[in-house]
Amino acid sequence: MKVPPETVSQMKERWVINKSSRELSQPEIKVLQRGLSFAVSPTKLPIVEFITSVEKACHLLGPNSEDANLLRSECVNMLKQAELPQSNICEEERKALRDLGDYDPSC
Repeated sequence: MKVPPETVSQMKERWVINKSSRELSQPEIKVLQRGLSFAVSPTKLPIVEFITSVEKACHLLGPNSEDANLLRSECVNMLKQAELPQSNICEEERKALRDLGDYDPSC
């Protein structure tokens, strides 16, 4: 059974309940309507974290072993070819997320 688009938008309006004294903007409401399982695509690759994890694995293999060196070289090749995923939110929504994160209810 397909739900009409009007009904879906009415349902989404009920998903966000503002319990603060702050008025939410439309972009903030739109971002919050995406739900708890929504993840923003990264703006930069987590290279340091990736290298740290690879070095931990290499240490388990033996720091100077041939397998560890092979793993390092393969990871370097992967990082050279890595590209950022396309952004899944617009700049207005990104600003709304920053504003929501900066909100201090004690002020």
